[in-house]
Amino acid sequence: MTYANVVLATDLSKGAEVPWAHALRLGTATGRFKAVHAARDADHHPWSQMPSADSVCGRWGVDPVRVEHVGLSGDPTQVICEVLGADAPDLVVLGTHRPSGLRRLLQGSVAEQLVRCRQSGDTLIVPDGARGLVSMTDGSVRLRRVLVPVSGDDDQQLAIDAAVRLAASLTAEPVEFVLLHRADADPVKHLTLPDEEQWSWRREELPATSVVAAVLEGAVRWEADAIVMVSHGHDSVEDAVFGSMTERVLRDAFVPLLVVRP
Repeated sequence: MTYANVVLATDLSKGAEVPWAHALRLGTATGRFKAVHAARDADHHPWSQMPSADSVCGRWGVDPVRVEHVGLSGDPTQVICEVLGADAPDLVVLGTHRPSGLRRLLQGSVAEQLVRCRQSGDTLIVPDGARGLVSMTDGSVRLRRVLVPVSGDDDQQLAIDAAVRLAASLTAEPVEFVLLHRADADPVKHLTLPDEEQWSWRREELPATSVVAAVLEGAVRWEADAIVMVSHGHDSVEDAVFGSMTERVLRDAFVPLLVVRP
């Protein structure tokens, strides 16, 4: 049920310690993970600026995690996508800086591009400035409530499964899953909700507003620590221009977003 093959995609820039801590915490379940850094300059792979896995694990009081470092040269999006396609990891962890202005409209963030290039699997994105799930200081996990928007699509079970897998990989503490759905639909009756003592399920109706606004407002209202969404990529002209609903949520989310590609 936990993630077995975790890859951290990082630019090693300011703030990279936060997604690093998330990947390291997830890696404690398997004892290893891969960290991939891409740079246009073949000689510029400054791993030394990141805290070592041994030192962090020692401070957290957990068993050491083996980290495989991979430095790539070339366009970051392209070369990382090639690695992800070859490795097919269960989970990719990455941070994102939020672009603004014309770049935000036309190109989006590198995180958005990496999610699009993945054909399947889960991607945990920790936006710059967002409240993370893992404390870099002591490795403690804050994951008390997860918001999962669901619809009548067949792929929605994947969101439920991913939300549960994230919780199982990070904490043994109680977690409440909030299922957000439209008032005129009942997708939950078609979903399998795992019955575990430490997990509880709650249903909330989607307000009469846009899905993106409802998800962002719901995350605030129910004090979600993470959001889990299925993404089909760009399947309309509106998506191509403004980004998919998942990408639009990512641009303004204040908590980590777990994106599931069916």
